[in-house]
This record gives sequence, structure tokens and C-alpha cells, in this order.
Amino acid sequence: MIHIQLVYNKGYKWFERENVFVKGYIFTSGNQLLKGEALIDYFSDIDSFSDFQSKIKEANGLFSVVIKNGNSLWASVDHARIFPVFYYHKDDFFEITDNPGLLREHIPMILDENNAMVLCYSGFVPGDKTLLKDVCQLRAGESLCYENNNVTKEFHTQFLTNTFSAKSREELKEELKIVLDNVGKRMVKALGNRPVALPLSGGFDSRILACLLKKNNYPNVLCFTYGLNNNVEVSNARRTAENLGYEWHFTNYANYFDHSLTDDPVFKEYIHFSGTYSNKFYTQEYYATLDLQDLKKVSENTVFIPGHSGAIAGHLLKKKMMEPDFSFVDYALEETFSLVYPRKKDQKLIRKEIDFLNNHDKKYPSFLLYENWRFQETTAKLGLNAAKLWDFLGYEFMLPLWDKELYSFFVQVPLQHKYDKNLYIETLTELFKENNIYFSEKELFVSEKLVRKVSFRSRLKKRFPFLKKLKNIWKTDNVGTQYYTKGFVEELKNTDNKRKVLSVNGIYSAWYVEQVKKEILK
Repeated sequence: MIHIQLVYNKGYKWFERENVFVKGYIFTSGNQLLKGEALIDYFSDIDSFSDFQSKIKEANGLFSVVIKNGNSLWASVDHARIFPVFYYHKDDFFEITDNPGLLREHIPMILDENNAMVLCYSGFVPGDKTLLKDVCQLRAGESLCYENNNVTKEFHTQFLTNTFSAKSREELKEELKIVLDNVGKRMVKALGNRPVALPLSGGFDSRILACLLKKNNYPNVLCFTYGLNNNVEVSNARRTAENLGYEWHFTNYANYFDHSLTDDPVFKEYIHFSGTYSNKFYTQEYYATLDLQDLKKVSENTVFIPGHSGAIAGHLLKKKMMEPDFSFVDYALEETFSLVYPRKKDQKLIRKEIDFLNNHDKKYPSFLLYENWRFQETTAKLGLNAAKLWDFLGYEFMLPLWDKELYSFFVQVPLQHKYDKNLYIETLTELFKENNIYFSEKELFVSEKLVRKVSFRSRLKKRFPFLKKLKNIWKTDNVGTQYYTKGFVEELKNTDNKRKVLSVNGIYSAWYVEQVKKEILK
């Protein structure tokens, strides 16, 4: 028996016809934009899983699709896992859904304690698992086939290759400019003259989106920034909007110091919509978006376009990864599984989970294997998931810097041009100077002195782990998170969670696990 429950219809909605369910939009290989009924048509003439995979591989966009064909079912999520899909299979019963909470109608809801532990460390449940026993999910870039009472899965898109560009650095920069130009044109085409709300920071990612909108003469763009008055990014954001001729709005989070998100029923509904029993939620844009709504600066058809690059350009990579004895497993433990103070028993289980990063078969370069894993896990389940806030509040959003052409460009860029986003930053600097939005005296580049300082502290904490307990998690808080997060901290004190949290994401992760426990007990 096949059961389908696809119920989340907020900003992006499911369209269905004759057992073909689609959500989102795609550009075909011919650059044709398809959504709604046209997207159903794109998938309507498929009669095998291989045909299904061929169609998916050609698609560029944000989408999920489920097709029931007699006693078979095929499903897929895009390479960013923007609209998560979950499934349960036992004996001759198979259910697929976008809300795992609905599975309680047919199966017992049991917390997987090991997965809950890992989520407390990292903010997500790795692989195809969830916080619920026997409930699985599709990973970013993955397709599922249910036939003859068997489930098989294949990736249609991964950030892996053995072929790297032999072009010079200057040639790569020129190619990147062309790719970005194409990204901008597709963004504008998908927008269809709807108003844009652009979260603008002092960094490069959101700034290039503003630049591409201006290059394409796109009207009706609102740039907004949030945080505290002393936020170092505010000046760059304001000047960028002014120099491009766009309206700019600042939301001062000091106005929300007396608020507590844990007392907000709308926010509590959002955390389940965003978390879906598999990852933590995000809070940062919540008050800024409500502020825009209160001031009537956004309408129902406004499209939010955040600068979530997914680190495609090399943000996850460091120069030291070029060393032959570099350990990606150790690095992953330090960088990804570090939200709470480590316990030896827990770390042993996590090491087993990520042992493949040791790259035993050497099929692909180790740095790409690491990047691909991070994209499928921390990027898709955490970084890009932040955009789900706008979907929940009823708006559509776009992620132009996750465009498949940009993705395909950077996968073939050699490590020496990619670590710390060096090629990306150099290219964008040239584009920003052309558009008068490069502020040499205000750019937020990390100094060599700070790099050495952080490296020294990292080595010290690795040798003396107890030093991690002394970390001040609010030291770099320029948004005011410590104030509107106080409710989470207080509630955690009244639980049996005894792990020492080392960051605000550690607080959110531990608190979310406690909320899931309450849901399961209902």
C-alpha cells in the first residue's frame, strides 16, 4: 500500500494532477522556466525510474517531486533539499510525506536517542536518518524509487568530480563573471516583476545579488538589514543600497530585548515546520520580517532573496587541506560536531558515522568528498534551511547562489583557487568596484593576526579540551541573540539535558530535541 501526505502549502504550494505532485520551479536545459501546471507537464510522460532521473538531472531550480505510477512511486528533492521529503517503509506499507509528524496516524513515534545526541552536537541528523526511528528522508540531490515493495535511492546531483579546469586564474575569473551574469538573468526571469526583499549584510553574497538585480534593471527592490546599531555590517549594507539606488531599511533588534521567542505561538509552530524532526531552526530574520510586515513594506507576492551561497565558492575549504596528512575526520569533529562539550562515548559514535571522510577508496579528491558531505548536511539541512522562515510566513523565496550552473562551475575549480573563497572574492571585488559598492576601508576581511590567534586557540583547546567550557558564546553577538534567546536557556535548565552547550546553535539544537520529545509524548 502506498500512502502520500504532502500538506505544507504556505509560500510554495504543492500542485497535483493524476498522481504527479510538484512543488517549486525549475529551468530546463533550454532555460525554459516551469512551475505549477507547466512543471506537472514536464514530469507527466514518465514511465520508468531511469526516465525520471534523466528529467531530474536536467532540472535547475528549487523543487521536490513525487510521482505515483500504479504500484510504484518515484520521488526527488533538488540539490539543496529545499522542500524536504520523508518516508516510512515496513512490510507492504509505504508512506511518503513532507511532515513526519503525520506519520503518528500509522506508526509509533519513537525517538532515536543516538540521532538526538548527534543533533545536539551538530544541529542536524546526518545521512537519511531522522529523530524518529525507522523514519527516513531524502538527502540533497537524491531520488527514491519504490517498486516491488523495495526502496532504492540514487543521487542525481553531487558536488564530486575527477576532472578539474586547466584554465588560468584570469580565465576562471572571466568564466565566473559570465556564469554570474546567467544566474542574474535566470533570477530576474523567475521573479516575473514581483517585488523583492533582499536581506543585505556587509558580506559579499547578498551584495552580489543586489548588484545582479541592478545590472538587470530590476525595479521594486527593498534591501533590509537587522541587528544592533553597533553591528559592523550595517554601514556596508546601507552604502550598498544607497549606491545602487535601492530602498534600505534597518531593524534594530534592541527593540526586541524584552521579547522571548519561546512565548511566541507563531514561532513555536515555525520551529516544527523548519525542523521536521531532522535539524534545528533559525531565528535571526524572524523579527526583521515581522517588522517589514508591520510597516507594510512587503506584500503577499514579495519574493525574499537571501545571499545563501551554500559555501559553493570554497568557504568550507582551508589552505591546510592541501597538506597530504590533513585529517578531514578530525576537522569535521572540530568544525561540525562542536555545539556541545564533547564526551568520549559520543565522539566514538560520531567518528564511526563520518569515517568515510578518510576517503579509503580515493575515488574522488578528499577535499571534494568533504565539501559534498558538508553541502548535503550542514548547508542543505542548516544554512539553506534558514530560508524556510519566509516559506512558513507565506512568501516565496529564491536562492540564486545555489544555481546549478554556479554549482557546476565551482566543482571543477582546483583547490588552490577555491580555499577561503579566494577566486570568488577576487572576482566579486572587481565587479563591486565597477558598481561603486566596494568599500576598501570597511570590508570585513579576516586579518592574518586574527587567523593566527584563532589557530593558536584551536590548538590549545584541542590539547586541553576543558578550555572549551570557558567560552563566552555571546562575545561576537552583534544581533542581540542573547536577549531573545533567554527563554530557550531558561527552559533548558528545567530539562534532563546535561550537556554543556558551546554556542547559540547548541542552545537551539538542545531545545529543539526537548520539543520533539514533548511532541512524541502527545
